[in-house]
Amino acid sequence: MAFAVITVSRSRWRWLAAGYPLLTLLAVVVTANHFWLDGVAAAILVAAALAAQRLVRHLVGRLRSGEPLGGPQAAEVPSELPVQL
Repeated sequence: MAFAVITVSRSRWRWLAAGYPLLTLLAVVVTANHFWLDGVAAAILVAAALAAQRLVRHLVGRLRSGEPLGGPQAAEVPSELPVQL
């Protein structure tokens, strides 16, 4: 939620939203409902989701530009592949 607020909002107050995950984690741990590991796992999942989103945006950008996904070598495919017996 905090990431969405920071991304969408343009106000300087948007950075207060960064404290929301930390305060939520603190409340969960203080009330003994979960372990600290839950917060660590959540942070890892958020990081993985952001990395996946960045990768997909990068790949979509390359597809839209017409650049082959395999890099410059991928464009140089020989017309006939040698056959070894």
